[in-house]
Amino acid sequence: MTLERGVIGYALYMEFRRNDTTQQLLFTPPFVDRGSRTLVDPVVLARSVSADRPRAKWRTRSVEVPTLSADTNKVAEFDSLDAGAAAMQPLLSVLGQTLSNNSRMAWTVVGSPLIVEMTERDGVALRDRDKPDALQRRAMAARADGGYPAAVYDGGGAADTTEDEE
Repeated sequence: MTLERGVIGYALYMEFRRNDTTQQLLFTPPFVDRGSRTLVDPVVLARSVSADRPRAKWRTRSVEVPTLSADTNKVAEFDSLDAGAAAMQPLLSVLGQTLSNNSRMAWTVVGSPLIVEMTERDGVALRDRDKPDALQRRAMAARADGGYPAAVYDGGGAADTTEDEE
């Protein structure tokens, strides 16, 4: 199966620091899988890097859209603005909770949030519970171009921003 490389949405990249640890977060939007016409839940990719874990793995967490269960998520009418907004609410709730928790736990926001293009290939990887390597690379390239500090964490050297620990 050949997929077009078109942009299907935009992910939000944010970075927080506390002491010598950096928390990297990538929030992906819900999207409609063209083949099955089903709504794919939004996903939060996260990792914490430090001197002890400079190549920490990205972890993924699906954000379930409760109005569209796995059995009934055929989305013939998803093209409407109201349906799209409703699908975003759970992700916006997770984003708000993350910001609130990080503030309460004394994490400091680094730089400005970045918008990263998400392609259909990225979406298929997320749908299939695979690691969206290209999306992560684009996020790290945007980070480098967005004026973030070169070192991912404060601890005597730059962490590798693209690879994961084995």
